[in-house]
Amino acid sequence: MLRFFNRRIFLSAGFFMFFALLVHAEQPQFPDAQRLLIESIGGDSAVAKLKGIKTIETFGTGNTNGFKSRFHMIVAPPDRIYLDIQHEGYSLGRIVNGNRGWIKTLNGKFTPMNSTELSQSKGSFFAETFQFLFPDSSGRIPRVDSKSLNPNHACWKVMAPSGKDGEIPFYIDATSKNILATEGYMDNMHIRSVNTEFDTISGIIFPTKTISRIEETKFELTQEIDSILLRNTIRTTVFQPSAGKTSANFPKGVVEISIPIEYVNGHILVRATINGKRKLKFILDTGCSTNLFHEESIRDLSLPTIGTLPFRGIGGIQEMPLVRIDTMEIGGLKFLPQAAGVTNISGVASETISNAEMGGLLGFDFFSDFPVTINLEQLRMTIHDPKNFTISNSAIGFPLEFYSQVPTISATICGVSGVFLVDLGNAAGVLLHQSFINQYQLESCLNSIDFNSQSVAAIGGTVGVSFYRAKSFSLGTINYENLAVAVPDSSSGISGTSDIAGNFGSLFFKPYEITFDYPNRMLYLRLLKN
Repeated sequence: MLRFFNRRIFLSAGFFMFFALLVHAEQPQFPDAQRLLIESIGGDSAVAKLKGIKTIETFGTGNTNGFKSRFHMIVAPPDRIYLDIQHEGYSLGRIVNGNRGWIKTLNGKFTPMNSTELSQSKGSFFAETFQFLFPDSSGRIPRVDSKSLNPNHACWKVMAPSGKDGEIPFYIDATSKNILATEGYMDNMHIRSVNTEFDTISGIIFPTKTISRIEETKFELTQEIDSILLRNTIRTTVFQPSAGKTSANFPKGVVEISIPIEYVNGHILVRATINGKRKLKFILDTGCSTNLFHEESIRDLSLPTIGTLPFRGIGGIQEMPLVRIDTMEIGGLKFLPQAAGVTNISGVASETISNAEMGGLLGFDFFSDFPVTINLEQLRMTIHDPKNFTISNSAIGFPLEFYSQVPTISATICGVSGVFLVDLGNAAGVLLHQSFINQYQLESCLNSIDFNSQSVAAIGGTVGVSFYRAKSFSLGTINYENLAVAVPDSSSGISGTSDIAGNFGSLFFKPYEITFDYPNRMLYLRLLKN
C-alpha cells in the first residue's frame, strides 16, 4: 500500500532549476564531450591526481525541508559507495560494493538492493565516484546533446553513459567548465540538483554546496560539504553492511506468540498499544516500507516530529512528517523506540475501522526481525522466535527480494514473467500495472469484466480501477485460468513503475496460511482448503 523512500543525500542526482525554461540557440559547433567532463574536474592534471587516490571521504551538513542532519560519505571510484546520514531521531544510508548494494532503512536495518535500485544508486552518485572518467563496458562514449542558454548562463548538456543502456545528463558551464547540475532517478523518483558552490582540493574541483529536489513534491535537500579527505588506502570493511538494530527483543523461553486478528473488508487487523497509553487497531501492510500512524489517533500523544520525507503509494507521491515513539506492544511483544511516518489514512480503510480506533499501518519495521504466520481461517497471527522457527513440510516456499523494503515474488501472466509486490495492505486480489501491460502488449490476454470501474482511496491519492480476467496466471506451481485482476489507472505512483508488474493483495492469499520470513528472505504458502 505504501512505499517509503529513503531519503538519501542527492549529491549528484541532479536538479537544474536555473534552466527550467531553456531557449535553444542555433545549432552550435559541439566540443568534445569527454574533454568537457575532464575540464569540469580540473583538467588532465586532476585526472592524473585521481588515478593515485583510492578513496574520497567527505563530511558535511544537510537541511531537509528545515530539518538538519550530518552526513559522512566514502567513495572508492568507480563503484564503491558508503553513505551514512544522521538525523535527530533516525538515520539513513546506502552502501554500494560493485554489483551488490544495501539500503539502510528508517530504523537502521540494511536490506539488499534489487537490480533497479543498484543501477539508480550508482547513477545518483555518478559524479562523486567519477564514473564518467572510466571506460563504459558497452563501449559507448559521452556525447554533447545540446547547448542551452538563459539570461545569465550558457551551458553544454553532456550525456555520459551509465549502466547497460542509460545516460546521465551533466550541465556544464560553457565558460567556467563547472558542473552546474545533473539529474537522475532514485527509487524511481526524478531528482534534479544544482551545484552552487565549488572548491579545489589538490587540483581537483569538487562541488561543495548542492540543492536537490524531487519532482511532484515539495521535497528539497540542501547539502554543504565541510571537509574532503583524499586517501591512498581503502577500508574495505566500510563497504559491507552491519547487522543493524533489532526492532524488538523476543521473550526468553518463548518459542512463539499467538495473537488474535480480525479480517474485515480485505484488511487484516491487529491491536497494538502505543507508548503504553493508546490501544488502537492497525492494518498489517507488507506493502508499507515502514510503520505508519494515523495522525488523528496519535495527535494528543505529543509525539515529537523529527523530519519529513516523500512516500509513494499506488495513488502517487506525498510528503509525510516523521515522528518517534518510545514503545509499541503487540501481543506481549514490546518493540523498541522507532521512527514512523504520519498521515491521514481514514480514506484508505474508512469502512474497515472507525476513525477513533484507527492506529495506522504495520509494515517493514514490524515484519523485519521475526517470521510471522497469518491464518485467516483461524483468525490468528503467530510471531516466531527465529532461533526456533521451522516451517511445515506441506508449505510451498518462494524466495523474496525487496523493493524499497517491500517484499516481491516472481509470477507469470500469459507466459510473461514479472516481479510482483506482496502487499497485504491491498484489500483486493491481484493488481496488474498498466505500464507492464503496455510493455509486453498483454491486452489480448485480458478479457474485460462487465463491472463498473471504481475509484479507490490509496496512499498518494485516489485512483480509478478497471477489472479484467487474465487467461492464464501462475505463481510457481500454482496455476490459475481466468483469474480476476484489477488495473489501476495511476501513472505517478508505484503502479506507474515499469519494472514492477503488479501487486498481490490479501484476497489472493486468503485460501492459504501465509508465513513471511523476512530474516531468511522467504515466503511460504500452505493451502488451507482445496
